Amino acid sequence: MNVFSEIKKRQILLDIYLREFEGLREEINSRIGYRDNLIYVTLASIGGLITYTFSQEKNNYGLLILPLVTFILGWMYVLNDEKISAIGYYFKGKLSNKIKLLLEIFNHDCIFEWEEFLRSKERKRLHKGFQIFVNQLTFVFSGLVSLIVFFILEDCISFIHLLIMDFEMCLQLILFGVILDFKYRLFGKNI
Repeated sequence: MNVFSEIKKRQILLDIYLREFEGLREEINSRIGYRDNLIYVTLASIGGLITYTFSQEKNNYGLLILPLVTFILGWMYVLNDEKISAIGYYFKGKLSNKIKLLLEIFNHDCIFEWEEFLRSKERKRLHKGFQIFVNQLTFVFSGLVSLIVFFILEDCISFIHLLIMDFEMCLQLILFGVILDFKYRLFGKNI
């Protein structure tokens, strides 16, 4: 095989890998924006439902809607967070190795140093711990507090109310476990 054709082949592959990196980087940026906006949407929803509930006399049913809203938004947040992390794993585990192999770089630890820096263990512990706290506070505890406040404020709690509250309590506990499971799995990986 001709040396020039080998170089051309490597250049084409490198261009493909770099375009893939750029496309995935755009997807990460888009998902991060969407994910972060879910926090604001959740806070606005909490504020709106609380305002609706307490603006009318003896209308505490907005408090029963809140756990369902925070569950759905929290679930969407976790799904986006998982996709962002999966792309990060792909950068580190697959794409950078393909480029290293293509360029015959064996003595350099990482190709995408900024990506590696963002996922360094020194930064990860504090950031992920704080993120777990914020996620639980925003998506889980706000829903649980609304159930407790409904139980305290509502004069006549029917069997249907109890069923709804139990169901929503289960949803909140599931979300609590999903957030913890996902975040703690990340602590063991260098992403």
